[in-house]
Amino acid sequence: MAENNKVVLGVLSACSPQYVFVGKGKKVLSSLEINYSNGGNKTLPAVASCLEQAKMTIQDVDFFLALSGPGSLTGIRTGLSPIRAWGYALNKPVMALPTCDVMTHGIIRPVVAIIPSRTNEYWVQTFTDNMSEVPMIINASSLDAYDIEGYTWMSPKELSPTNANFLLSSPRPEQALELSMETQAQSWMRALPKYLFEMEV
Repeated sequence: MAENNKVVLGVLSACSPQYVFVGKGKKVLSSLEINYSNGGNKTLPAVASCLEQAKMTIQDVDFFLALSGPGSLTGIRTGLSPIRAWGYALNKPVMALPTCDVMTHGIIRPVVAIIPSRTNEYWVQTFTDNMSEVPMIINASSLDAYDIEGYTWMSPKELSPTNANFLLSSPRPEQALELSMETQAQSWMRALPKYLFEMEV
């Protein structure tokens, strides 16, 4: 588990909007929202900018953080590849957090995390007070089955149809920092993506 004074560099790029941030404990010191859909490698310039704003260097970072999925295949790789490389090069631990766990962290249960996948398909994961289901892929026509009274839907994209309790949200740096306090960082070799499509492995 992360300690309160640990410095973390995070890349949250599994779904839009994406963020690069530097934090210490539960406090975000600097963050940038980035858009990978426009092309180009924006990660390294964003990291340099966040470190400069936080008045730190890459050597000051105690551990690196990214999202392990589900989410965009390219986005997951965009986050995990650099943090694994930095972890290896600097001999620092790495943390790969599940996208839906970060997105719903701090949200009153029960909640359904819904992340766009391919055309007319979504990754869906339900969280209650005591448990969470395994993420699964469903068709848009099956979303109605999750329109359960008392449940909040969360998604980084507007949904149609949707339920009465809907939050437009993606994983945020503040949520990632808080969840990192409850998670054990590990070797870069064990920070692996969690793809739901067998063909993506």
